[in-house]
Order: sequence, then C-alpha cells, then structure tokens
Amino acid sequence: MAITLTLAASKRITTADDQLRTGDWRGRGLPLRDGPMPPPVLEQVIMDGQTVLILGLGAVGSRVANVLTAFGTNVLATTRTGKASKKYYVSPAVKIFSGSEIMDLLPRAQIVIVCLPLGPDTSGLLNRKALARLPSGAIVVNVGRGPVVDEAAVYEALTTDSIACYASDVWWNYPKSWQQACNSSPAKFHDFSTLPRHKILFSPHRGGAIGTRDNDRRLITAITTSLTNYALSSTDNPSALATGDITPLDLDVGY
Repeated sequence: MAITLTLAASKRITTADDQLRTGDWRGRGLPLRDGPMPPPVLEQVIMDGQTVLILGLGAVGSRVANVLTAFGTNVLATTRTGKASKKYYVSPAVKIFSGSEIMDLLPRAQIVIVCLPLGPDTSGLLNRKALARLPSGAIVVNVGRGPVVDEAAVYEALTTDSIACYASDVWWNYPKSWQQACNSSPAKFHDFSTLPRHKILFSPHRGGAIGTRDNDRRLITAITTSLTNYALSSTDNPSALATGDITPLDLDVGY
C-alpha cells in the first residue's frame, strides 16, 4: 500500500484518470502544431534520484525501503535506536538514522513515508513545525497510524501549498458501525474532501487486506505456526507467540 500511494501521488494518477475519462489528453505535455507553446503539462515526480525518508523500519518500513532502492531513490530511514532490526533484511543502500534526527532529515526529503505505530513518542510527530521543515512540493504518505500526523497541521500545509500531496491509508476518525461506515469522514475536524484531487489521496485502511482470500490464507498459516511453536516450547513468555511471519512483540514499547 505504501508503494501504491507513493507512486499514485508522485504521478498524480487520480488527476490523469479524471482528465482522460473526459477525453482530455493535454496533461501529457506533448507539443502539437495547433496547440500552445509550451504545452500544459500535468506535473509529476520522477522517482530516480529523489530522496525518500521512511519513518519506521519494521516489517512494513523495511520492505518499503528495499523496494524504493530499486527505483533509484536515495532512501533514508529512522528507527528508535538508529540501527536496523536483525529480524528484517534492509538493503545496504538504505541510510539509517535515529528517530531523534527526524527534524534534521525532513529538509532533505521530497517524499516522507510514515510506517510508525502509534504511541506516546509518535503521536503528533509530524506536526506544524515538522511539516514546515519539508521542501516545497513534498509528498507525505501515511501507512502507519493516522494520529502520527497532526490533522490540523497537514490540512494547513495542503491548503497553503506548503506540501504537494497527502496520501494516506490510515486516519483520525473511524466508523464504529455499519451505518457509520456508509457515511463517515476519515477526519475529525477538517473536510479534506474539498481539497483538489491531486492534493489528497484517500484509502480506507485497506493495507491489511482484511477479508481477502490471499491474506486470510497467510494469516491462518502464520497463526497456526505461531501457536504450534509456542505449544512445543517450554516458555510462559507471551512474546514467544511471535514466531515465523508474525512480527515480534516488544511488551516494553507496547507493540
């Protein structure tokens, strides 16, 4: 999901789709004999050579980092310790920093991808001050948890053109019933739906692929393996349940 949102935002896929559905090819930018010079063009970010900052290098962040190195991007990443976990492979091309260095890293990043869990240290991490550190035209992608990004701050950044786009699969407000699920804003205080399409990309927390056949098969296999390994072990430590494809539990940090 992180890669999908990153590419959709950087290439303005939704805007291009809207235009071509009406037969409008002008965003292609190709000069034509009877057209204006230079022709209008739908801006996009070329990934090769861009600097991407990934906040969080766990199960999701590490895979995102590895994929983006193949696009020719300069990948920076942060972890609590400033080191990669031994649990996940991280490409040697990824430069890893401590989370305490985020404010110094933000001005270097054209794209920021949030892959962090929500906790006391991450709630509101990308606030007004942090977003102001980003270069003009930056893209922010969130696949961690909604409140890691401050709602008011990112809304202000979008309406003032401080950042180019916010693409998210996680939000500040979730429906609590089927009736609410039919008509609920993903934000608590701001109407992001009024923003231009190229500024905001909505996804209703589908990154977990809940209910899909492929994901259910993976989950059942992982849970079965974990329970079997735990039953065969001699420990009473619940963290031992996290084996195989299940992310290790760290009871000290709460996830």
